[in-house]
Amino acid sequence: MLLEILVVLVALALIAWVAAWMFAQKPVTDAQQLIQANRYAEALAAARPEDHLHRAEALKLIGRFDDAIAEYHRADDPAAREGIALSLAHLGRDLDTAKRLMEETIAATTTPTPIPSWPRRWCCSPRSPRPQATPRVPARCARKPRNGRLEVYGA
Repeated sequence: MLLEILVVLVALALIAWVAAWMFAQKPVTDAQQLIQANRYAEALAAARPEDHLHRAEALKLIGRFDDAIAEYHRADDPAAREGIALSLAHLGRDLDTAKRLMEETIAATTTPTPIPSWPRRWCCSPRSPRPQATPRVPARCARKPRNGRLEVYGA
C-alpha cells in the first residue's frame, strides 16, 4: 500500500516537472512569438531597439536583406553569422563570404569533443557493426585477423 502511494507521488512529481519544463520552452519575447506566428512586420515593430537578432530575423523574413545584414552586424549572438550568410545568399552577392561564414558556423557547432576520462575498457565495442580504428576506437583496440577484416576487441 505504501509502495503504491509512493509510486503515484513520484509519477505526479515527474508529470509536474515535465509540464513545467515544457512551459519554460515557450518564446521569451513578443518578437519571438510573432515571428513564430509568421507575423513578421508586427515582430519588427515589437522588437526592442537593442534586440538586434530578432529585428534582423524579422527583416530577413520580410525580404529586407540589406537591413537585416546591418542588424546582424550589430548583434553579439553567434547565430548572427549564419543570418548574414543566409541574407547574402538570398541577395545573390558575395557568395564566397556567405559560404565561408556558413562553413565556419557549421565547423564551430559540430567540432567533436574528446572524452579523455573514459575507462580503457570502454574504448571498444564488440557489438559494433563495422569495427574500425577511429578516434573513438583507438588503434590498440583494432586488429586485422587472418581473414583480412578489421576487428575490434575489448581492452
